Amino acid sequence: MRAALVGAFVAVAGCEPPPPPGTATDGPTIEILYPEAGQAVTLNDLCVLDTLLIVHIEGIDLVPADPANIVAGQGHWHGGLNVEQGYCSSALAFCWGGDGSPGTFDATEVSPGQATLFASLRDNGHTPLGPQAEVEILVEDALDGPDGGCP
Repeated sequence: MRAALVGAFVAVAGCEPPPPPGTATDGPTIEILYPEAGQAVTLNDLCVLDTLLIVHIEGIDLVPADPANIVAGQGHWHGGLNVEQGYCSSALAFCWGGDGSPGTFDATEVSPGQATLFASLRDNGHTPLGPQAEVEILVEDALDGPDGGCP
């Protein structure tokens, strides 16, 4: 009965009901949409992982990195295999694997087998904002056959 009354009040008042307890977030979020967990991704003919990395971000406005102009509520994200190997820095909802050139994360040293991709939110000056997402994928060889073609 109480829920019906609250629901009727919200409908009459024209307000959105508050989220259920435990579902609200305290800041921006990032989620990897593609590739999906466990998905098989094939290396290209040059043995490079050139897959697309797509994320969903809420809670910040995506803008290019600008360390001289840090604005609350703005930022970008880094993604790839790991920071040391080279990552993409993107103000879009995607980036590509490749040779580490602008807009790509370095995926030239990937071997067939399990691999983990990451995505993390950063402010305009590249400082981590906390949220990070990971997805484990299965990297497959570019060539068929028992010996394959990639190291």
